[in-house]
Amino acid sequence: MVALTRELRGGAASDEEFARAAFEWVRDEVAHSFDAGDTRVMLTAAETLEHGVGLCHAASHLLVAVSRVGVA
Repeated sequence: MVALTRELRGGAASDEEFARAAFEWVRDEVAHSFDAGDTRVMLTAAETLEHGVGLCHAASHLLVAVSRVGVA
């Protein structure tokens, strides 16, 4: 999580750019479980990041976690 956040934060000149980059990364890199045919249910941000798949709430958890690390 920290490595991803550093990567996204490093390419952003502002908080707004970081937020956009984090949102777009999660949107583009985390497959929706139903669309991917994956029956697993991810509950945590770490699980979602590790497996690259999750339902909407799992992707939201990941986005919030990356955002929190990014502003710390």
